[in-house]
Amino acid sequence: MARVPPLQVEDAGPRSRELLDEQIANHGRATNMKRTLAHSPPALFALMRWYDLHAEVVAFLSKRATTLFAFAISAQTDCLICSTFFRRWLIEGGENPATGHASLPGRSSFSTPDS
Repeated sequence: MARVPPLQVEDAGPRSRELLDEQIANHGRATNMKRTLAHSPPALFALMRWYDLHAEVVAFLSKRATTLFAFAISAQTDCLICSTFFRRWLIEGGENPATGHASLPGRSSFSTPDS
């Protein structure tokens, strides 16, 4: 059971509601973590700026490389929530994080030559 229950979107205050609505419009849903952070609009705002940072990095590194980089950092720091999040993005992009190989025809592997 959660110690701090996630807010229902309709119960969030004006600023949190605006941020949650933005999240839903851009990504289709608001996770329990984001709905829990909605108790504190500044905390939710800080987390939501991740998407701005991600867009900046994608502009020079590429979407795939940025996701691989974020997944690698998350896995190495043992952040289960973060690594699970980026693993989902990799799978949705046609990658197989368990083997380090692309699961769609024509996609290159992201494993190293030594692995």
